[in-house]
Amino acid sequence: MGPTGCGKSSLLNILASRVPTTQSNATSMTGTILLNGSTRNDDFFRRISAYVLQDDRMYAHMTVHETLLLSAHFYLPNSVTDEEKEALVTQVIAELGLTKVSIGIAF
Repeated sequence: MGPTGCGKSSLLNILASRVPTTQSNATSMTGTILLNGSTRNDDFFRRISAYVLQDDRMYAHMTVHETLLLSAHFYLPNSVTDEEKEALVTQVIAELGLTKVSIGIAF
């Protein structure tokens, strides 16, 4: 936690391997990031880790279920049926432990 501009997002981007390690005019980084004592493989690390960016938007008038279903309709291909999307959303909600709040409470 800290004030705007203190580098919170920059640190997370570096740790999440979202910043290129090559030198450029705009970025200069030094140091080594180790994972369990070994040099981190950035490609592998990107595949196994993630975080939610601060600029993601939630809609106050939509429930958890409605928000995830909207995302499913936007991001899953048309070959995935509405029933499959519904099942996937229900599965994600259960895995996140949000079943009790998924239908009736908006953000």
